[in-house]
Amino acid sequence: MRDAFRLEPHDPLVPAFQHAYEMVAGKTLPIGAKPFCDDGNTFWELAKLPAITHGPQAGGAHTLEEWVSIHDLVRVANVYALTAVDYCSGA
Repeated sequence: MRDAFRLEPHDPLVPAFQHAYEMVAGKTLPIGAKPFCDDGNTFWELAKLPAITHGPQAGGAHTLEEWVSIHDLVRVANVYALTAVDYCSGA
């Protein structure tokens, strides 16, 4: 497994992501713990880089029947693109 990490709510990545999510989804996303490990844990442990885990509606992870909602995948891509613009521009 991987080490745990903590993302400070005041890190500039958080409001950039929240703003992007609200622009795309029309609502805010609650902040909370995630019940799994992913590459975000590694980014934090090795380089202390902030990471947010957010993905599309999906199922069957790591099986022969893995699937993802294409509509939701587009939504997530838009959220990440807007997050990058906000975060990198310091908006």
